[in-house]
Amino acid sequence: MKFINTIILFSLSFSLHAEIVKMKSFEDKGIISSSPHINIEDPSIETGPGLGGDLVGNGGGIAEKNILFSYLNLKAYMEICLHSPTCKLNYWEKNLLQKILDNLPREQTGKEQIKFVSEKERSGFFMLDGDLKIAKTGDKIGSPIYINSDLLYTKNSEGDFKAFGMSDAVALLVHELGHHHEVKNHFKLDLLGIKVSMSLENHSDKASLFPHKHDFMVVSINKRNAYEFPQLLIYFDDTFMDISKEFKESLKCPGPFFAITNDKPHGANFHNMFWKKLSRRMNIYEFKVSGNVSTYCEGEPYNPNQLKATTVEIKFKLNLISDEKKRSGYRWQYLDKSLRVKHYKKKWWKAFKMPDTGITLPPLPF
Repeated sequence: MKFINTIILFSLSFSLHAEIVKMKSFEDKGIISSSPHINIEDPSIETGPGLGGDLVGNGGGIAEKNILFSYLNLKAYMEICLHSPTCKLNYWEKNLLQKILDNLPREQTGKEQIKFVSEKERSGFFMLDGDLKIAKTGDKIGSPIYINSDLLYTKNSEGDFKAFGMSDAVALLVHELGHHHEVKNHFKLDLLGIKVSMSLENHSDKASLFPHKHDFMVVSINKRNAYEFPQLLIYFDDTFMDISKEFKESLKCPGPFFAITNDKPHGANFHNMFWKKLSRRMNIYEFKVSGNVSTYCEGEPYNPNQLKATTVEIKFKLNLISDEKKRSGYRWQYLDKSLRVKHYKKKWWKAFKMPDTGITLPPLPF
């Protein structure tokens, strides 16, 4: 049977110094198609788990970006679970997850592996046994994964739309890729996907600028051993940028007192993050994020839970632009070359001046 399906695509501007995640980059990698219509001929398609929520296609594409970004980084996310005792995989789950991991390069070398299809426009495509599903795929390695774009955004009680998150995306992708190994038990695949996504959550630190909202949020995904660096993402408005490279390049090993050496660490964790007071000049806003970094350097015992007195401060600027297409009436645009990442060691002393009392203090003994 032959179906014609609409693929929903979005594009974003590119920054030289910070990698703004955009749909065009996924097209260039062949993960999705730039063609507005795709011919589908796959009688072996299986349907994935369902998801509740309003049928909306709102939000500017952040959910789609979360899914595609998770797909590109799925190897690292699965390895976190596979090598972590807290993931609590049984023998069958560990064996299947290893198969998915081993065959992921074959999956990702194919063209147009991820396809966003609107159920509203292709009525019945995601229906199975009377239930509306969020995804479906075939039972062979390399089969495309079709995702119901109508279910990627749900409306909360305040009327705001919540986008399909990265942990949701990881669980969904693991489930669908499990079908490529001829596994048809949806309950088992749901459980495996949840374990991988929960393991990712356990290795992630998050800090939101506003309570109960994730419009502005920094996410640090700390890896599983000392010889790796965190993946650092900054969400704003309906997109996010990956500053992992800039973060890694900023790090150096701490020296005595409040000094920072020129030695580069072998790995690091970024944690205890918080947003600092923002500043504004006209429509240009400067945002600041700060947090503690634990580095692994030559000759030092590694303790992933240690809190060293070293800090990374991240600064970037956004331009507030009017946009009638947005429900809010405006959108945020990253100001090119505005990203700054600084690693420093906090001073444990503070200089201050005593009031003049007429008493002469003896000199310090050092």
